[in-house]
Amino acid sequence: FLAELRGQRGMRVYDEMRRNEPAVAAMLGAITAVIAQTDWDVIPENKKDANDIVAADLVRAARDGMKRDWGEVVLEICTMFAFGWSLFEIVYKMTDGRILWDNLAFRGQDSLSRWGIADNGDIEEFVQMPAPDYKERAIPNWKFLLFRTNTEKNNPEGVSLLRPAYKPYFYKRSLEEVEAIGAERDLIGLPIMDVPWGA
Repeated sequence: FLAELRGQRGMRVYDEMRRNEPAVAAMLGAITAVIAQTDWDVIPENKKDANDIVAADLVRAARDGMKRDWGEVVLEICTMFAFGWSLFEIVYKMTDGRILWDNLAFRGQDSLSRWGIADNGDIEEFVQMPAPDYKERAIPNWKFLLFRTNTEKNNPEGVSLLRPAYKPYFYKRSLEEVEAIGAERDLIGLPIMDVPWGA
């Protein structure tokens, strides 16, 4: 409904809101803090099934053997609350004859160029234009993890938690600017000039 919240323009608005608005920053910080303090574990679905136990051990080894700390990954997953989605490219490595995760590489929301969507509505690829060369690079769906706040109509971008707060934020920011200009004029005063008689 709001063109200013679409695409890259929307990413800039949400980034501004999360960084500059104290109430928004506090809300996002509270949500992230609760999730960051959670203890994470990998539990087999059936604790008596040898295959489930092996699978759980593999996932645990993959998570714990990454280049980055799992807590960092969780904090980057939490950016989905501000932007509606967050995406990670899975980078693999071979360790002791097993294919494990080397990294879950965060792909910033501001690098999005477009989504590849199939005729049936499935998400086929994430196409980004990252710095420094800003050339398009496609990541197929089997090679990324996509976290979304909402999956309605299989929209890859979900819905930002900040979406309902945009209109009040916009008016508040505009009124603050008007008030600041008014206060500045009251303190400095207005220039008054007398035009000489007969000019």
